[in-house]
Amino acid sequence: MKFFHKTVVGIDLHDHLVQLVALKKHNGDVLLEAYNRMIIPTGIIKDGSIEKEEDFKQILIDLFQKANPKPVIGSDVAVLLPTRTTFIHIFSFPANLTKKDILRAIPYEAEMVIPFAMQDLYWDFLILEQDDKNAYQNVLFAAVSRQVADKYTQVFESIGVTPSLYGINAETLKYALHDQIPKDKDSLIIEVGALSTNYLTLKGDTIKYFISSNEGTSQLIQEIGRKFNIDNDTLFKDWEDCKSDPKYSETISEFIKAKYRMAVDIILEKQDKNKEDGLQDVFLTGEFSNLPGFYELAKAKFADKQIHIGDPKGSLKVEDEKFLSQLKKKDSKIPYSIYFTNAIGVALKKLNMKNGDGINLIPKWLKKSFASKRTTFLIITASILMSILSLFIASFMFYTHQKLNYERLNLEIEKSSIESTLYGTRYQEIKTALEDFNNEVMVLSNIDNGLFSVPETIESIYDLIPSDGITITSIKFNDEELYMEIIGVSSTRDKLLELQRNAEASEIVNEAAIPLSSYDKKTKIPFQLNIYLNFTALPPYGTSATL
Repeated sequence: MKFFHKTVVGIDLHDHLVQLVALKKHNGDVLLEAYNRMIIPTGIIKDGSIEKEEDFKQILIDLFQKANPKPVIGSDVAVLLPTRTTFIHIFSFPANLTKKDILRAIPYEAEMVIPFAMQDLYWDFLILEQDDKNAYQNVLFAAVSRQVADKYTQVFESIGVTPSLYGINAETLKYALHDQIPKDKDSLIIEVGALSTNYLTLKGDTIKYFISSNEGTSQLIQEIGRKFNIDNDTLFKDWEDCKSDPKYSETISEFIKAKYRMAVDIILEKQDKNKEDGLQDVFLTGEFSNLPGFYELAKAKFADKQIHIGDPKGSLKVEDEKFLSQLKKKDSKIPYSIYFTNAIGVALKKLNMKNGDGINLIPKWLKKSFASKRTTFLIITASILMSILSLFIASFMFYTHQKLNYERLNLEIEKSSIESTLYGTRYQEIKTALEDFNNEVMVLSNIDNGLFSVPETIESIYDLIPSDGITITSIKFNDEELYMEIIGVSSTRDKLLELQRNAEASEIVNEAAIPLSSYDKKTKIPFQLNIYLNFTALPPYGTSATL
């Protein structure tokens, strides 16, 4: 019998939304203790990176304190970082290599497919399976930028929360739908998120293949916003009501069909090449998988497959009544469980972790800190047990004294936290007012200097694109923010790297970025190049491009 029941908080976040669940193991069941879901206004997180730290802190504080049905204490927190900040790849190694051999070899293999130095990344790997017949073993590799991971850790710790796990989609999807996935057959999971659409194939509990597309529902909502002149934040907030509007049906249908074409062309084709048994079960899940027609189009596209809704609630025991009272007070709707697929998955992974198995991308210094704390805890526990055996009464008094000290310290921490929050809120109000005033002065001062030649600028950008190997499908240009988004397909990884280097070297480009996950494939690589222009280097107004 367990006297202490383990509780884990799972968090899934990206540019537009953050979801939280608190799960507890009790008598063999996993109980849903609390949940929350909050919108992140545009600009606070961009492409997975934190842009406005103070605003993000306040959102996290509200996420924990305003959870349904009660505030959540983040004692053991597992986080799924935004997919655009992580790189996931499956390598094949000879079957006779040991785990230590792979540990030494995998950095060299990874640097061949990632345009970043390994010392700039936190990375981890997991041996998936061994095929003795073909003498190879598959290894799941994942990495995240040190700068990104350290920043998230810093922000979480600033609100009194220390993450113990940074997970990845490939594992969170497996854990979230564990009870639905067939144990002896191949299955495909399609997860539609805000910034990506993820495809995962499994053989029972074994990961076979994973790929993440850089296009999610965020791009769909932005496209609808542009077509119908609607603010993106408003669309995200009211998406459940807006998505059923008939005028959006054609745009939504084309988006869904594109996601299913990728599933057929990439996942199923790869299985045929590997001469594996065909999969029979397709699971649809994700916070935006309840798009109109999503299930019906899947039935048509995968006519010979069994189509299922991947519901993470099936792995949990939920006492609905304890959540309804707060929903009635706020006049809110009951959220769909698929909103929390990844949050539930990363929490279940942490609940079931043994000896640190699986992928964990938390900073190395944090891992060492946890190891030191575990050693200290074991020593203290052994000392207490010896004291109990020798001096029961003295141990009881010591325990009582420690408990009182802990309660006093906890009250002092809560008091300090409230004072810090109040001060921080007032400071932020003053800071925001000053920034608004300064921005208005700057706009009035520089209004005569804001003209430049758009045609000449676009032609200069075209000159950066390699003459062969790069096919451009879409260019979106925002002249107010000096931002350009180029979407296309690269024939090889080298051509994509050449494009990125050309952009970074250009004097008219202030910043050029291609999401890390775009380098997962070697050929026919779909990509998105985000460019911020250097205003001072742009051609002046009155010049024209030579067409």
